[in-house]
Amino acid sequence: MTFGVLALGVSLTLVALAPVPSSATVLLPKWFSNGMVLQTSEENGPPAFLAGITEPAGELVNIQGDAGEYSVTSESESGHWKVKLDASNQWKNPDNMTITVKGETGAAVVASGVQAGDVFFCSGQSNMLFSLHQALNYTAEASTLASYPNFRFFMTNRALNSSAQWDLTTDDANCDAATPPTPPGPPPPPAPPGTCATNGFLKDTAFGKGTGPVIGTALATDAADCCTQCFNATWAAKGCSFFTFAPAARGSAAAAAGGGTCYLKNNAHGPALPRPGYVSGGHATPPPPSPPKPCNKWLTPAEASADDSAFLLSFSAVCFMTVRDIARQHTHGRPMGLIQSAWGGSRLESWMSAQALAGVGAPAAGNIPPNNNKSPNGAANDESALYNGMVAPCAC
Repeated sequence: MTFGVLALGVSLTLVALAPVPSSATVLLPKWFSNGMVLQTSEENGPPAFLAGITEPAGELVNIQGDAGEYSVTSESESGHWKVKLDASNQWKNPDNMTITVKGETGAAVVASGVQAGDVFFCSGQSNMLFSLHQALNYTAEASTLASYPNFRFFMTNRALNSSAQWDLTTDDANCDAATPPTPPGPPPPPAPPGTCATNGFLKDTAFGKGTGPVIGTALATDAADCCTQCFNATWAAKGCSFFTFAPAARGSAAAAAGGGTCYLKNNAHGPALPRPGYVSGGHATPPPPSPPKPCNKWLTPAEASADDSAFLLSFSAVCFMTVRDIARQHTHGRPMGLIQSAWGGSRLESWMSAQALAGVGAPAAGNIPPNNNKSPNGAANDESALYNGMVAPCAC
């Protein structure tokens, strides 16, 4: 599909692109999935494309559904293929389309709930990454989404590459979307008798008194006494599973007696920041795994507003409010696809393709300083690095 672009000031072609079974001979990038929006307005760009890869190369691809029927043979060496869709006035059911893509063998790939509308690719640096949660009156701003049921959201993960990629990576760690909070579970069971003496102390990642919550304190002679108190019937019933023993202040009477304070905690953890003389441990219950972050998939307004609008509030404020105002003043109920693909603190050159950089010629000597940041994130300032990893997968 094609889309209007915020911040970069150019119009790009977006590949309407979901994961496919490994047995399939036709592969489609992650943009091709349920709920996607296809760019169809000549006002904001040419009609949509579909594109992908076949394995092996040189195979026939058939596309069927409400957007028309098409056939194309993939390139003999790379396996890439591309189809330009007919004008949207020839499409059936444009507000709820189904599109099926199938190779010569293997399972078909189907996207349902597809809409014809406008797609905005919101890319750039920290000004585009600036989240709705950071905006003035963000709660009121987020509530306006209820008036735009035809919005669809897509957030790419952050990725860089030395060569242009045809699809996005799937690293949740580099997803800018907020993870919905995990509801608290029941308190962990008390440790069996003898845990402190037999199994020793398990290292606690919480610092000092612990980020807690601390459920209580008690005097203790040493860490072993502190551990024993955590697991006695009184504190175990209150959910104690971790402790931190803090020795009394140096020079005090309690310190001379070898005593200190026992901070009794549940299984919450905090950043590692050890304090001299502190001993932590206990009966650890691993925290539940975090739910996957919703990167690289289309979300409806209901999904973006779930968990107190966790996703929407982590989405680009500039992208959401700009597209919302375009819809309010101009396109009204037309479906709108909003794609955030941004990396704060990045250089313009990293968002330009090798062809674009070659087209503008070599910069005057000294105008562009070398990229001296050798950290993994610093590589995001390398020429074309973000174009290759975050734009090329969306461009056709």
